[in-house]
Amino acid sequence: MMGVACHDGKGKGLITVTDDDKIEVSNLSRQFLFRPENVQQYKAEAATKRILSYNPQIKVDTKKVKVMKETEDVFNGKFWDKQDFITNALDNIHARLYVDSKCVDHAKPLLESGTLGTKCNTVIVVPFKTKSYADDNAAGGDEAQIPMCTLRNFPSLLDHCVEWSRSRFTDLFVEPMKLSAGFAEDPEGFLKKLKDHKALPGASERAMAMSKDLDLMKTVKSMVEVQEANSFAACVKFAWNLFHEHFRDKIVTLITQFPPGATTEEGKPFWTAKKKVPHPLSATFEDPVFGRYALQFITSVANVMAASTGLVACPQASEGLLPKDHEYRSAAKIKSICATLTPPEVKIGTVEDAHEEEEAAAAAAKSSSDDAAAAMETDGDEDQKAFEELLAFFEARAKSIVGSKFAPAKFEKDQDMNFHIDFIESFSNLRAINYNIKPGSRHKTKMIAGKILPAILTATASITGLIMLELYKLVQKKPLLAVRNAFCNLGVNLYLFENPDPIPVTKKHVAYEGAEPVMAWPEKGFTKWDKVVVDEGDLTVEEFCAHIKKMTGLTVTNLSHPCAVESKKDAQGHGVIAWMKNHWNPKKQSIQTKRSKMKITDLFKEIYGTNGIAEDDIMVPSMDVELEDDEEEERIMPRIEYVFKK
Repeated sequence: MMGVACHDGKGKGLITVTDDDKIEVSNLSRQFLFRPENVQQYKAEAATKRILSYNPQIKVDTKKVKVMKETEDVFNGKFWDKQDFITNALDNIHARLYVDSKCVDHAKPLLESGTLGTKCNTVIVVPFKTKSYADDNAAGGDEAQIPMCTLRNFPSLLDHCVEWSRSRFTDLFVEPMKLSAGFAEDPEGFLKKLKDHKALPGASERAMAMSKDLDLMKTVKSMVEVQEANSFAACVKFAWNLFHEHFRDKIVTLITQFPPGATTEEGKPFWTAKKKVPHPLSATFEDPVFGRYALQFITSVANVMAASTGLVACPQASEGLLPKDHEYRSAAKIKSICATLTPPEVKIGTVEDAHEEEEAAAAAAKSSSDDAAAAMETDGDEDQKAFEELLAFFEARAKSIVGSKFAPAKFEKDQDMNFHIDFIESFSNLRAINYNIKPGSRHKTKMIAGKILPAILTATASITGLIMLELYKLVQKKPLLAVRNAFCNLGVNLYLFENPDPIPVTKKHVAYEGAEPVMAWPEKGFTKWDKVVVDEGDLTVEEFCAHIKKMTGLTVTNLSHPCAVESKKDAQGHGVIAWMKNHWNPKKQSIQTKRSKMKITDLFKEIYGTNGIAEDDIMVPSMDVELEDDEEEERIMPRIEYVFKK
């Protein structure tokens, strides 16, 4: 409508639109490019089709790929360099921060906007002239975080119960299936990792590694057993045991450790209005309060397990769903299987995360150091025995498991036939009843679980118009004084406009209060938009350090790839410094000397694998270095962009 990407007279102009998500019913009320017939279509494709119907001259490249660290093979440096500006339409801060970082790396303008109910806002980011989005959102938090002890042990609101049930969905049907699939795809690699941990030289290191492995092994074992049974009855039994674990045993454990009437060391009641005394439930389907939720829970768990372990097809959106009259949906079928099962023995464990609260810590029973040491020794022996038994279980199945299919469930809140919302509704309401909290309707639990915020089309339309006005200013190269950030609240008739904040200049860095400041190079300081480009080909570490010394007069003391910090904890090379000028252990200094002669790309591949240098990479956008001057004082400088390939 504005003429963007239609034609510049030279055949140029292109809009790249990407979204891996599909249209849900809840999108129709606030995203005006979609109609009811578009539900379950890809958003990017439906939006492109709608826009082309308005203006066939627009050139669009449509993708169905999420913009994230893991898709940098698609959205690589060349892609970002080709863009003139970026517009965001994202629904979480983490994604916004990632796109913002790419705009900073490649010096691209960013038009950021969002809505929240009747509220809407814009943030305009102009390279070398304004702050970036991250400067005011450095923490990266989407919302106030509920303390884990509240979610796990002391819920007082339905929201707490729904939030916990949503996390349980991932812990039950996503991560375990990924781990089990890893065992099925590469049983030898799975076993080797376990045996390597068993063979670690240090006793404490070995015990710690094996203890962590135990939870993983138990989880995978339970998934494998369900799959081996290859029957719906086994899935129902899994759900039956899960019911008693979550709504009986965990509650009994809590009130055993903190019985009603317990007090803190100060004599105050441990249980309060916001920390309600829970009570356990039984799998009684005829109970007028929770009976229907108990049946719904067991039905939903059994069916999601059946799909995830290959007993039935794993549903994808509206495809592969069980027919409404399928026997696995039958309440009579579920009840008949449960009638053959007996409640498992009550297992009293320990209360996790209770000590996050001062009161819980004060009320917890104290053990003598001798008792604690003896317990640790006993636990170690038990862990060793359990580890050996589980290892034997996996070794016996190393050949038979090959080819088995485990499918992680992809949570879909707008498909009522896939049992996902059935699980969330039943789990959260059973937990609410545990804690004497009023249960919620299906609609309410769906809204909370899907983090669906009430939205109105007028807010979307308003902010779209405002952000496009700023696009005109960017294209026309208007001065910064003409640019405006907007904040509007249609509910109270509030409209605020302001100039973007100037860029902060870094002249020194203070790591913490009272620490010595680390001075910047150059002395006048630098902004986040500044960078030093090292474009001398594929250098050795030694050559790279010499180049930095010649350019700045500073000495490189440590060198790493940014993925050492940014990658997940279990990723290759996480937390590892690739090269150190002076290693604290003299015996390992020879390794550092050897590494100094290596090409940086070879070193990063060796330490970090493809996380460090991927096949199509041509540069490292921000080398992680530590520097010092000739007086051996630590210094900071703009980020270093290392280009090793044209």
